[in-house]
Order: sequence, then structure tokens, then C-alpha cells
Amino acid sequence: MRAEPFRTAPGAPESERLVGALAAAEQHPGVTRAEANPFTGSLLVEYQPDVVEPGAILAAVAGAGGLAGVVDAQTVRRGGPDAATTIIDLVKKVDRTIKEVSGGRAGLGTIVPAGLAASALFFLVRRPEQPRWDNLLYWSYSIFRDLHRDMIEGKGAPHGR
Repeated sequence: MRAEPFRTAPGAPESERLVGALAAAEQHPGVTRAEANPFTGSLLVEYQPDVVEPGAILAAVAGAGGLAGVVDAQTVRRGGPDAATTIIDLVKKVDRTIKEVSGGRAGLGTIVPAGLAASALFFLVRRPEQPRWDNLLYWSYSIFRDLHRDMIEGKGAPHGR
């Protein structure tokens, strides 16, 4: 998190807002480490995603730091969410819809692997001269699963972002 009110000149004492925000971050359940940089006005927070949602930490830090709220700088710069965020949001909506329709029995976590397995079997039986299709489908599934597991399960940003 970075905020202009947290900045101070080199050699000057830390702002009271930054000190308050740092204390709030350090005391928040699930936070493992917090570090402030008064020169850049930034606060780095490491946390356990299975214990706390990042939005809860941001809200606590913003409140303790006397900030009105939190704004995603990338969203402001681009005038809206980036393509990856839009796609991930769409995937989450599709997953929720599938779960609602199936009564919670299926979701993208089962449909995507099943579809890839069916495609692999199709190419294995119908086009045995192209054995690489099954490998490509397996890796497509593996990459999809590994990169988007957290977003599909609603736990936060995908790995690598």
C-alpha cells in the first residue's frame, strides 16, 4: 500500500499516520510481517491468505492511517480493470453459476478437467497420428488449475500477479 500522507522527507520522523497504519497492520490477525518506508510512503504487509482476506487488512490500515479508503492505482491509471482481472471475474461468475445450477455438485474445478479429459480421449481414439494433443490438453489443464485456483475458489489474486 502506498499513500501520499504516509510520506516524509529523508531524515524527518515518520508521519503519525504511517505509524498508526503500521501498528494496525502488525496487530491484525493473520499478518506475519509489516514494514513501512516513510520516504516512499509505502507499507508492505505479508499475511496468511488462509487466515485473513487482504481487504480486511487494507480496511484496518486505511482506517488507522486516517485514509478515506483504498484505490487500486492500476485501475485508476487505465480507467478500469485490466483484461486479466476482467477475465478472472468472468470465470468466477461462470463458476458460481455452474455451482448454482448443479446444486453445488459441479463447478469449473470439475468441468474443465472433465472436458480436457474427454478431448484427450477423443484425440487419442480419432487421431492417434497426433499423440501430442493429449499432452497439450493435460498441460492446459495443469496451467489453468495452478494459475487460477485461488481466484476460482475466491481466495484472492492468481499466482504470479
